[in-house]
Amino acid sequence: MNNVFTYYQPLDIKHSGEQAEMIRHWKRSWAKQGWNPRVLGIEDARRHPLFNEFDARVRRLPTVNSVDYEVACYHRWLAVAAAGGGFMSDYDVVNYGFKPRAAQSDLTIYESDYCCDSVTPSVVGGTAYGFLNACFCFSVCEPESITSEFGDRKHTSDMIVMQMMADRGVFIIAPTVKQYGQADWDSAELVHYCHSTTHNTDRVQCMKTARPI
Repeated sequence: MNNVFTYYQPLDIKHSGEQAEMIRHWKRSWAKQGWNPRVLGIEDARRHPLFNEFDARVRRLPTVNSVDYEVACYHRWLAVAAAGGGFMSDYDVVNYGFKPRAAQSDLTIYESDYCCDSVTPSVVGGTAYGFLNACFCFSVCEPESITSEFGDRKHTSDMIVMQMMADRGVFIIAPTVKQYGQADWDSAELVHYCHSTTHNTDRVQCMKTARPI
């Protein structure tokens, strides 16, 4: 089916209009390259029989962000597992030429910064098993082993857990995504218009006008 999923849970009413516009542009860019873009939400995650146990586990992980926001980031992995696997993309990743394909493994992460030895799960492809295996990583990890310090507060996230699992064989890396403004972003097949690289501009308009899809 060439499915690519993004996950949306309406938590920020103030910016819901901007988020809806970003999702529309995300859909257009992926559909133009031959994908079937679908938006998943909390009800999709709830379809998985392990939802209740998984939800209880990830809610114990520390965060400096809103708990609902951070938990939604974990729920998206379970939602894709419940949907049968495929590709998962943040809705601020625009597709300029990444054609439908099978993921190279049960779980493949497509954004990586080798100089920092880190991955960003902005685009992930894999099987239902691969996504569920990631969920097990979130569920069974010991908080103190995957936690960063932010002043006197502790924090972790799905990205941090994946970075900590880089040598565990949970995923492989196929670096394809470039962040906006990074070297060669203007010729990359996938561009991530993340908060950190678009904070000095209108993020939505940047996504829509920086490069034609």
